[in-house]
Order: sequence, then C-alpha cells, then structure tokens
Amino acid sequence: MREAELAKLIESKLEDADTKAENGQYIESTGADTMLKEAEKLYAFVLEKEESNARALRGMGRLRLKTMQFPAAAEYLEKSIAADGSDPVAHAYLGDALVAQENHAAAAEAFGKAFELNEDNARYGMKQGRALREAGKLDESKTVLEKVIDIDDQLQY
Repeated sequence: MREAELAKLIESKLEDADTKAENGQYIESTGADTMLKEAEKLYAFVLEKEESNARALRGMGRLRLKTMQFPAAAEYLEKSIAADGSDPVAHAYLGDALVAQENHAAAAEAFGKAFELNEDNARYGMKQGRALREAGKLDESKTVLEKVIDIDDQLQY
C-alpha cells in the first residue's frame, strides 16, 4: 500500500474510532460496550501501522479511562504526549488518570500543561486548581482558580 493510501486509511480509521468512542459513552450498557470495543479495534489497527500515532494512543488512553484502567490509561497518554506534546486534551486525560490514582501533584502538572496549551479552556484550570488543593499547594491553587474566574466566572465548581 502506498504511503498516501495508508495515510488516508489511517485517518478514516481514526475518525471512525473517535466517533465510536465518543458515542459509546452516551449509549446504555451493551451498545456502549460494543462501540467502545469497535473503537479499540480501530485504534489498535492504526497503532499496528504507526506505533507512535499520538491520536490513536490518546484514544486508547481515553478508552482505558472509561473502563477505569487508570495505570494503563496513564501509560497510553504518556506515550501520546511523547509523540505530540502540543495536544491539551491528552494532557487533561493524563491528569484525570493521575487524579484517579491519587497522584495529585503529577495531575496538577498535567492539567497545568493542558491549561497552558489552551488558556481559554477554564475547565483545565479548574482541574489544575483542584489537584493543587489536593496536593496541599493551597496558594498555587488559589492563584490558578482566580485566573479561572477571570476567564469564566460562570463555570460550575
């Protein structure tokens, strides 16, 4: 298969996987499981072709978050970030995985990077502020949360 054809195929598989992963979180029980499994197969296909595809690695991490496999989620997300450190979503998902493992200091760093990459997303800042608070860094938490209020004073805590 030529490189251009492979790139097109991979993009198609990623689009399909992302859609299934997104829709799978809103469908009840069996339907959700099926969609998430299909998404996982599509991400795995992409990773067979391009083992450091940041989007597929992020997708696998996201799926692991949904199934509460937090160490595995963190591993995939760290690989995604290593492949493309400019993706704020991957950093935020990593923060979620780290919070679930009660590693609040590392989660605050991940959320902080997500917020730095997308300063308009006040939710990243709110999550960073919460993680800092849980890590016992109250002054830093207050500073971040004040910045969040400046961005979006309607955001629900």
